[in-house]
Amino acid sequence: MRCPACHALIGETDAACPVCHFSLAALESQIGPLSQIEAPVADLSRTLSAPELRRVTHEIHLLGQRYPQVKGIAIFADPPERLTDELYAFWLFNRGGLFSAVEKGGDNHGLLLLIAPASGTASVVLGYGLEALIPPAALQSCFAVTRAHLEKRRSTQAAEAFFREMQSQLEPYVPLWPQVFGLEEKAAWFDATTGELTLTCTEEAADTY
Repeated sequence: MRCPACHALIGETDAACPVCHFSLAALESQIGPLSQIEAPVADLSRTLSAPELRRVTHEIHLLGQRYPQVKGIAIFADPPERLTDELYAFWLFNRGGLFSAVEKGGDNHGLLLLIAPASGTASVVLGYGLEALIPPAALQSCFAVTRAHLEKRRSTQAAEAFFREMQSQLEPYVPLWPQVFGLEEKAAWFDATTGELTLTCTEEAADTY
């Protein structure tokens, strides 16, 4: 993963960035405690209507149906003064109560989109376990369609476009996911007609991700 402050590579268990010394503890002392955030969509900015929230929730639901490994979250909030979108998104991801106790480190497949309505900007945080599944090029494509709406201050449409584009961007990489998750493409198959147990590689086995 990369440091949200300086973008240097840091390890999963590193307490602080080895380059800029950024740490979650330091950020916590700067922002203070945070109440649990409602997932999958939270409007901390209070700028969206109920129908708009439902539309974004629907797009995240569609993403989750197609890719159950991905836990999409959208938060609409403006960062505190002197705090970048990226740092604030990182803070919300780690301190918003969005994940269970077992969703840590490599077992965290969260995808958090932060949209700041006031500035018309956005930032994304990936769970450590999701970084291997979503290439940078896919994120850039999603950001491209999102920015087109943010430039016109269309926050709801920006979030919808992001998660809709993510569905398309992930499709070419899905065949690689079984290997990433440590699942075998070759599965034991019992043939009831012969009574034999054989190893096969079928489309059904390849899709057991």
